[in-house]
Amino acid sequence: MSFSKNKCLKIQSFTLLELIISILILGILTSLIVKITKPSEFFSNLRDTNRFTNLKKIEEMINIKIASSPYFNVSQFASSNVIYISLPDESPTCTSYINDLPALPSGWTYRCSPNPENIDGTGWIPLNLQDVSNINKLPIDPRNTPGSFYSLIIGDNSFKLTATLENEKNKKELAAKDGGINDNVLELGDSKLKIPLCFLVYQNPIETTTLISIFLAGDRPWTDMDANDKYLFYNEFYDSPPENHIIDITNPKNPIDVIRSVYPQPSTQYNWRPGQGVQGPEAIKDNYIFFYNRSTGKLEIYDFSNPLPKPTLVSSVSLPASWPEAVIIRDNLVYTLNQGGQIRIIDISTITSPTVIGMYDIGVTARAMKEKNGYLFVTTDGTYNFRIFDARNPSNITQISALSLAGASYYHIQLEVYENAAYVVANNRIMYVINISNPASPNVVKIINTQYTPIDPGNALEAVEIFKEKRLYGGGGDTTEGVIEVFDISNPLEPNSLGTILTGENAFVRTLKIKNCHIYIGTRPTHDIRIFQIGRKY
Repeated sequence: MSFSKNKCLKIQSFTLLELIISILILGILTSLIVKITKPSEFFSNLRDTNRFTNLKKIEEMINIKIASSPYFNVSQFASSNVIYISLPDESPTCTSYINDLPALPSGWTYRCSPNPENIDGTGWIPLNLQDVSNINKLPIDPRNTPGSFYSLIIGDNSFKLTATLENEKNKKELAAKDGGINDNVLELGDSKLKIPLCFLVYQNPIETTTLISIFLAGDRPWTDMDANDKYLFYNEFYDSPPENHIIDITNPKNPIDVIRSVYPQPSTQYNWRPGQGVQGPEAIKDNYIFFYNRSTGKLEIYDFSNPLPKPTLVSSVSLPASWPEAVIIRDNLVYTLNQGGQIRIIDISTITSPTVIGMYDIGVTARAMKEKNGYLFVTTDGTYNFRIFDARNPSNITQISALSLAGASYYHIQLEVYENAAYVVANNRIMYVINISNPASPNVVKIINTQYTPIDPGNALEAVEIFKEKRLYGGGGDTTEGVIEVFDISNPLEPNSLGTILTGENAFVRTLKIKNCHIYIGTRPTHDIRIFQIGRKY
């Protein structure tokens, strides 16, 4: 009897242990099931963890290398203005991927290695890290495809590492807090090191175009503003008094007003007070900005290579003192237009001695101008609203064609020219698509009802190629909301609306400039500059 009793007790104890183990197993399985029900999120998080760990390891190795000797400098082994990427390629300039990678600014190139995991300086990192590492191979991205890879950019004994993140939570927890420029890309090393912005946008594209900063300005900008890789030039024409801004946009989510000048009052901070004018839509050449100054009746050329304490006036030439509408630079020529319809062409072969070499007075109010291959395209009031001038011989400018669009009852405010098409938007909210293959015989091929009303004066219409796709961005307002409408212009003569970007309540778009995958708009009546990072959806 006692034997049977003990046997029974042993069986009961074993069953209890089994129960405990079963509960533990069920807990583990439940946890796994939860993760498996969201496999994409689970695995994307796993890959992001590897990316963060990998880049931190590489960052640590490079820092040890830099600290190992006062004579060591990364620039001895790597070149500036080169993006070293972890994609394998026999071509050092990554020709196998060049059609899949974003275009880089002039002077920048990509660099690949056929054996990217080599740690001896022949891999994707051009430094021999064998003596500072306990690993045999350089880490590469878990995916390592043209849409997901590691990169290295170097400066003066400084460097930046980047990686694509997939998981939205990791973007907020890691990328947005790493001190870098792009909140969607992991950036380690020197967070302030300059890097092409389109490259960062490409590395981890957001789905939709997103507002990333609002920069308070004064009153309203005039027709155009302009930008290079570092500065945005912005003139508040209607301010009383008018103001001029030079804004550092190296980091678009944190723009800095380098100069905010007031005309004609003396400034306690700056002495640069050019007055009412316009610098755009294409008014930058090298380190010079060309400013059509209504206050002085001159085209003024400023050297802004050192904007503080003020840009240096290099030279000027007299122009009609009317409301300016456009300044366009092509090689050694500057084309200007004012609202009085007066076209001037200035030779700037000698930058210190600009000379007017061509002029034409249309005789009616003009709204906008573009140039292509020596032809000038102008929108005007009155019966004829779109005119083409042959300016290939600047001393003999000739009007060769004219079209009536919406007629004398409307202002034809916005104008863009792209390939064989011209786009005109009037304040009746209609876009006229014009075939300009033969400038002497243009014809309207399509009429589009836009989803915005253009703001007068202002030419917020720009065509760009971005992410290998052709796009047209047009801005204005719709009742109480600012609007940017985006068009696919893969076939320039057949624009297709892709949708709109809302810029905010009362943030009507007067001026628009696209630079390095970011949209810069001047608004009214909110009186600010808003910066959007362009997304892949549009």
